[in-house]
Amino acid sequence: MAEETTLLQMPVEVSTWNDLLQGGFFFVDKTALLKNLFLMGNKLFLTRPRRMGKTLLCSMLQEWFTNGSKSFAGLAIDGMLQEEGGYPVINLSFFELGNNVDAADFESSLCKRVIAAYSHAGFNVSQVASITSFEDLAWRLDDLAIERGKPLVFLIDEWDYPLSINLHRPQVFAAFQKVLRDFYGWLRLQPRVRFILVTGIMRYRETSLFTGQNVTDISMEPDVANLLGYTQADITGKQFAPYINGAAKLLGMPPSAVLDKLELYYDGFCFDHDASVKVYCPFAVNSFFAPVVRGSKPVFRKYWMKSSDASAALISYLHNYQLSSQKIMELSNQELIMPYDNLSEGSYRFFVVSRGCRLRAPIWFT
Repeated sequence: MAEETTLLQMPVEVSTWNDLLQGGFFFVDKTALLKNLFLMGNKLFLTRPRRMGKTLLCSMLQEWFTNGSKSFAGLAIDGMLQEEGGYPVINLSFFELGNNVDAADFESSLCKRVIAAYSHAGFNVSQVASITSFEDLAWRLDDLAIERGKPLVFLIDEWDYPLSINLHRPQVFAAFQKVLRDFYGWLRLQPRVRFILVTGIMRYRETSLFTGQNVTDISMEPDVANLLGYTQADITGKQFAPYINGAAKLLGMPPSAVLDKLELYYDGFCFDHDASVKVYCPFAVNSFFAPVVRGSKPVFRKYWMKSSDASAALISYLHNYQLSSQKIMELSNQELIMPYDNLSEGSYRFFVVSRGCRLRAPIWFT
């Protein structure tokens, strides 16, 4: 009798690289694609919907630049690139920053987060701990960097969250935008930088992050289109096979039927110009298979939609355009084809994902 395969726990809420590896979670090795990422430049911008793995990517890069390539021994990238590490890594998440509506409080909160990130990277921040104005803080941080001597690494996750949650508050949006313009103007012009990655779900043109050619937007580059998310080859490969077989047994249906429903529910995200590379939402797939590990029947649910908090941009759009419920139903059931060049004409973009709509690329709204 064949020996049963032990199923590893699915990393549903795991967003830290060390926790993922040391906790013995299920893991599809995407580290080989880091080579493509590094070849694209040292100041990069990447948009993806929430729950696609951006935070985990930032944590992975923090480990790479802090401890070097030796921390990735045995993984796909092992031997591809050498990195000694030892860089001060400023890892910042703007998630839940900006839930207040006062610009002064927002700027103060931003300063506290930046100061805490510098402290975590080993800087002595005692002289700047009480500063609440970013204009005052910026030049002090530059002095700290000069004293340290080593080029810095900046990893900014959910960069646009303070703006995205305030789309329905124009005055608050404008006030927060001004503060962020100062921050990203400073970041973009940092003179001694080893690497910068800024991630989020939207791109707002009215910030200084994209002024000039300093930051490269790689959101739709095919070389990293499958960096985050599972491909069809991943889903049908050896790693997922025992999970699919387990789900099929618990559901009383053939494995092929499970694969078909997985594709229907969770596939279809595209992040390249030609929409030729499709990926499954990792959070949704992991959530589906999590009960299988416990021997419980899995359920095909809309895990991404219920957890991604993707309503802010859509609500703002619908509020501005006043679409009737009938029109919304018509749009949701029709195929939409839009040339990539048309997607770049507007103020900000977000990812539209809905069953019945075949467009899975970033779309711009003015």
